[in-house]
Amino acid sequence: MSTELKFHNAYLVLAHKDVELLNLLSKRLVNTGFVYIHLDLKSRIKVEQVLKHPKVKVTKQIKVDWGGFSIVEATRLLAGQALKDGATRLTLLSGFSYPIVSDKKLLEFATSPVEYIDAEIVDLSIKTRTIRSRFTTRHFSFHLKQNLFGRIIRRLSRESWALMPHICPINELGNLKLTVGSQWWSVTSETYSKAMLLSRQDKNIEGYFKKIECSDESFFGTLFHHITENHARHGTTYVQWVDRGIPKWLKAQELTGVTDIDEFLFARKMTAREASQLESLQ
Repeated sequence: MSTELKFHNAYLVLAHKDVELLNLLSKRLVNTGFVYIHLDLKSRIKVEQVLKHPKVKVTKQIKVDWGGFSIVEATRLLAGQALKDGATRLTLLSGFSYPIVSDKKLLEFATSPVEYIDAEIVDLSIKTRTIRSRFTTRHFSFHLKQNLFGRIIRRLSRESWALMPHICPINELGNLKLTVGSQWWSVTSETYSKAMLLSRQDKNIEGYFKKIECSDESFFGTLFHHITENHARHGTTYVQWVDRGIPKWLKAQELTGVTDIDEFLFARKMTAREASQLESLQ
């Protein structure tokens, strides 16, 4: 496929491990758009290890912590770079993702006005205590791995913060309806710019999301939901969840039997080996 596009479709990729998969992903994405990659500042991947291509830009500036607002900051950094280059659509992806559709399908999606936003309005009155605490208690970011020790420390942190005065989302967000959903979205540059303008005009919005856990799953969705109604009711990326909300590592062969996978464009989490097998099946 030609590397010349008549529009500027931008993929924003957050990565921290598996440079082999990241490069496979980049090689696919440059067929249908421009690729903006943020490497976690803690990552062992070096910028010079990433695919060299005129349509790939790599930056490594922010320490990204699980559950922290730093994920939002890294995303906004990439989006800002893409918008300066004239991006018409922004699609956020994980470095562990891979397309499960053809390049033709990706091009059709890129030029479509439909936006992919998984944003379910949060009714705290019917949520469990664990879910309510995500949106009403303060979160402190740790530089910890996603292992047993890390989960124990985070759990103790949550219990400690739960003893502090609670945050009221309604007081913080005003007319915005708080949402939660997949952090992997795709919107037009117009929708994104309007959403960020709204967050700049009301400093309480960003202030609130900086206080809570997993703000990346609610910050963008809450703003996008307020801005646009022309969107699919799910994100771009298929994920299988296991216990404790951890995404399952996917097998290429397994994806062929999933009934609702046609709704999605990408799948996560994958290894380079599985991505290569998936490529041969398409």
